[in-house]
Amino acid sequence: MFTADLLQHLLTAARTGDQIELGNVDFSVATFTEDANFSAATFTKVANFSDVTFAASADFGRAAFTEDADFRSATFTGDAYFRFTTFIRDVDFSGGRVEGRLELVRCAALELVWAGARISGELVVEAAVAWVDLSGARASGRVGLRLRGARVDLSEAVFTGPVTVHGLQTAIDGVDEAASAWEGAGPGGPAPRVKLVSLRGADAERLVLTDVDLSECGFAGMQQLEKITLDGRCRFATDPRGRRQMLAEEHHWRAAKPRWPAGRGGLGVGRPRRTGWPWWTRRGWRCCTGSCARRWRMPRTSRARPPGRGCGPVS
Repeated sequence: MFTADLLQHLLTAARTGDQIELGNVDFSVATFTEDANFSAATFTKVANFSDVTFAASADFGRAAFTEDADFRSATFTGDAYFRFTTFIRDVDFSGGRVEGRLELVRCAALELVWAGARISGELVVEAAVAWVDLSGARASGRVGLRLRGARVDLSEAVFTGPVTVHGLQTAIDGVDEAASAWEGAGPGGPAPRVKLVSLRGADAERLVLTDVDLSECGFAGMQQLEKITLDGRCRFATDPRGRRQMLAEEHHWRAAKPRWPAGRGGLGVGRPRRTGWPWWTRRGWRCCTGSCARRWRMPRTSRARPPGRGCGPVS
């Protein structure tokens, strides 16, 4: 059990000049009965906060985690702030509970995991991150995701409160994207569009998607699909000819049919092409020497009909 004074003594002992550097720290199963202030601290090794209970507020503003940050099954009873926090690798809140307001604002991370979390308060995220996982999450409070370059998984999640996923078109102020490792791109490359990859089995009463790529999103088994609100430039998959938008499931369904070969790019499917002679030439028919031969680019047969007789079966 940590009080504010005890935590302050610990951080004072870890202070080097103006910097607070913490190596391998293990606060698992600890309870912070008063405000926990880790602002501007640098965690140079794995930081273990699994099964921690923050009974009051928690402040990780401007902190830096150079290795994985483990907050699995952590409980945030009061407000928690991760403002301008840098996560060089993954941060895991899976199975956690949010009862107050939790902010991850102007942050950067490799992966942000909230799988199986229970959110009765409010979750606000504004981050440049490669992967966001809220699969199996349960949220009765508000969830707001303002993301840059992320792939998002909302499969099997249940949201009874309002949920927004906003794909940011410009970089977040104060966040350096130079070292970001985007999906399918090297560090320092341009950020891709935010892509929602799965809503399979999800149940959302008030889901708003803004500027999100849905070309790979699976919708199978989703409840209340008609209540999704699309805003901005949301993009679906297109058919191989680019004439209409379609769901990713249709691509997979058509690809599973053996008579439909794969289309351009490997994702879509294409219609079978006409090959060989027209069907009547394969059943003993012959064309005349006139327009039919020119139309089908067929050689003039020696058994052509006399002029005016047209086409017909060979007797």
